Amino acid sequence: MLPPSQLASQPHITTPALRSPRGLATATSVLLGVAAATDLFALYAGLQLRIVAGDILDRGSEEIDRTDLLYQLSGYLQMSAVLATAVVFVIWFFRVRSNADVLAPDICTRSRGWAIGGWFIPVGNLWLPFGVARETWVASTQHAPDGAWRTVSQWPIRTWWGTWIGACSSTGSARPWPVMPQHPRPSSARPMWSCWRTPSI
Repeated sequence: MLPPSQLASQPHITTPALRSPRGLATATSVLLGVAAATDLFALYAGLQLRIVAGDILDRGSEEIDRTDLLYQLSGYLQMSAVLATAVVFVIWFFRVRSNADVLAPDICTRSRGWAIGGWFIPVGNLWLPFGVARETWVASTQHAPDGAWRTVSQWPIRTWWGTWIGACSSTGSARPWPVMPQHPRPSSARPMWSCWRTPSI
């Protein structure tokens, strides 16, 4: 046994501890709902824009400007909701990955920093976050209530990631609605056509 003088000089080793992700999970779920609501609002604004653009020569300048502002507002709300959701989700993702090091440190093959960095690597973000999520899932569910080792299905993770990739693909391939004016448009309609875009981010 070391004397007290030598014990005091030994480096202090911090033992990793579990941190509850429940609050972050709740916040992420709420923000996902808000993002979905802004998507619906953007869809409504886009439909209104399409209706007005269909007979733009019969519309007053006030109605055109109001529809255009509504459409721009929907875009701002969408962007704000998506950014807030992304930030909170990544923080939650990092939290559960950090907990995996405590639950089953031998399962994870990448450091917990990949729970954040993996999303920002071009092309690599198509599979790196999935690998982190899969290992975190295994580490978090591998033990039965009695502490025994068990095999768990990974279909929830595969389904989640497949849905995410499908959503990104459909968003990336979206095109502006092909609405073209049949007649020369008045000058008051220029703001509407200058900001033409799809109602999704």
